[in-house]
Amino acid sequence: MYLDGFVDRVGASILEYEAPMKYLAGRGFGAEDIKHWGLGYTRVARLPASESEDWKKLKADTYGFRGLEGRIIIPLRNMQGRVNGIQTRAMDQKQYKQYLMSEAKSLGAFFGLREALPHIRKTRKVFVHEGAFNSMAFSRAFPNTIAALTSFLEDRQVELLKFLVDMIVVVFDKDKSGDVGRHKVLKTYGPAGFEFVTIGESDANACLSMMGPDRFLKYIKSKVPAVLQS
Repeated sequence: MYLDGFVDRVGASILEYEAPMKYLAGRGFGAEDIKHWGLGYTRVARLPASESEDWKKLKADTYGFRGLEGRIIIPLRNMQGRVNGIQTRAMDQKQYKQYLMSEAKSLGAFFGLREALPHIRKTRKVFVHEGAFNSMAFSRAFPNTIAALTSFLEDRQVELLKFLVDMIVVVFDKDKSGDVGRHKVLKTYGPAGFEFVTIGESDANACLSMMGPDRFLKYIKSKVPAVLQS
């Protein structure tokens, strides 16, 4: 997919910029985390011209790719590791924007699926968070963790996960949108094949930032029932 080269370039360039590195460090993520998840950053976004409808739509939706500039680039990958979407995160406010390619729209998109896949197949369980940063933090304790990028699970996302796992563990934030999301998932799909876990008033990334890695691991594992940990 044509986004792979772009993601590789911005993933290499983020290490050269002080602002995004400082921002991510404040959230508990260092250079190794950034490389592992393929996070990126660029001041000027350039993508080679393409005749694909995905390229044309991305160009239009990002105002000639300017919407990708000066923001954290969070790549979304399919099970083969190819980039099928991008989420951006502003650093000066809580603002996310999501750009999905046609494949991701038809099959379902997640953050961290490729990285979590070996652990998902081994355990036949998956922990699903709303946001990428919470997923990154929680995966330190449970590497079979992904993010749905919303406080709900669409039909195509559930279909994909149920093909891979026996149990979907929903770990949405303990706030209004998270509560609504949990209720909606239960109402839409029923309880079979789902478990719901909360980790307290703070989300996983906030816990990591406040506690540090060692205390965070102990805390998170204490919040997940033993039956879901194996």
